[in-house]
Amino acid sequence: MVYGAPSHLNALAPPVLLAKGCANVIHLEKFKAESGARWPRICEGVYAKLENLLRGMLSPADFFARIEDTAYLVVMPTTEPEDVNVTCLRVAFDLHVSFLGQCGLEHIEVATARANPDSDGLL
Repeated sequence: MVYGAPSHLNALAPPVLLAKGCANVIHLEKFKAESGARWPRICEGVYAKLENLLRGMLSPADFFARIEDTAYLVVMPTTEPEDVNVTCLRVAFDLHVSFLGQCGLEHIEVATARANPDSDGLL
């Protein structure tokens, strides 16, 4: 699922975009682990809620894409790197509280996206 213009997908590869620090990955592995046996039943709802939260926080110049079963790439090209990180942390926090009723920062995993030198993908 991609939010934003499809032409934005071509912007994932240029090193300048990643070097600027305007791309983050929200990882849901810890969320999945905390959900335990409920994950298969709630995962589609988790994805929908996360995407809804992102749509509410992002501007028209921004986009996101689910890049793995438990990872979303969020790109905010006109936003300062610290603000991208804060936005992603807030979205992940709100997601946890919405589904699990509470959240500690140790349960949130948000990382700045970097090009993977061993493949054509992202880290």
